[in-house]
Amino acid sequence: MVIIKMTLLKKIYKDKWTDALLHLTNGHIGTTIE
Repeated sequence: MVIIKMTLLKKIYKDKWTDALLHLTNGHIGTTIE
């Protein structure tokens, strides 16, 4: 049970991290183009 919980937490954390990274790069690219 603990292992499943940990992998689930890791997945959620990774997804959030990826989203934040995408927002960051998108914003950076947007400002660079402008």
